[in-house]
Amino acid sequence: MIITPLRIIDATEACNIGPAELRTRRVAFGAALVLLIVALLAIVSGVLPVGVLPFLAPIVGGAVVSGLQVRNRFCVNYGLRGVVGMGEKAGAAVGADQALRTAHLRRARGMLGWGVLATVAWFLVAALLVSR
Repeated sequence: MIITPLRIIDATEACNIGPAELRTRRVAFGAALVLLIVALLAIVSGVLPVGVLPFLAPIVGGAVVSGLQVRNRFCVNYGLRGVVGMGEKAGAAVGADQALRTAHLRRARGMLGWGVLATVAWFLVAALLVSR
């Protein structure tokens, strides 16, 4: 991680990443979706066994969190660490305002909660399907 003097002032309670950081999250989201689609197609076509379904749960959780990061312009990792990355170049700067850091921490935990919920739900449904 490169720590650079970025525009901390642009960060808000709802947004802690700029264009450069947003691009990397879009790529991660797209990669997770493609991987899931390919795996599901392989299962449906019989190339992979149905028993693989529960093992896709972490990818589902990652896709949910990545999608939320893109939609909300908010990096969970940065929110948990109290940093922001608002510039045109990738990198992070430590946020100075304690109230902002607290708001970011709360938002990051909420987004992680959705990822955990999606992971557990996928795993339970997949385990039920596999056990039939």
